[in-house]
Amino acid sequence: VEGIRVPFEELIYPKTDSVVIIDNEKLPVYKEEEGSYQVRSIFPYDRHRNFEVYETKIEPGERCESFLTEGSVCEYIMVLQGKLTLETKDEIYEVDANHAIKIEAGRSHYYGNKGTEELVLNIFVAFETVCIK
Repeated sequence: VEGIRVPFEELIYPKTDSVVIIDNEKLPVYKEEEGSYQVRSIFPYDRHRNFEVYETKIEPGERCESFLTEGSVCEYIMVLQGKLTLETKDEIYEVDANHAIKIEAGRSHYYGNKGTEELVLNIFVAFETVCIK
């Protein structure tokens, strides 16, 4: 018996558009109470893919802690504007605009802005069993 030759996933998951344009200005924004940083979830968690994408903006002189401190997670952070100071328990990394950094996110770390302009990051969170170098 050959069946209908339709993958099971097509029967149980909703069909999605092949192209989606997202307007960041229309996305909800999480703002820290004092307004020192804000985060937008551009591509939120979805069980059908192994990544999330966030836009994070940090005011001059401020910092925020990553909320990803457990599990097999890698963060790929692109600095779009400003200079990122990434602090871990053991190291401090300075990353300029138009540069990127990867970190295994299974431990506490902070994003800081020691500069005089707003820091803008795109953070790709990949749920991987091994953080690829």
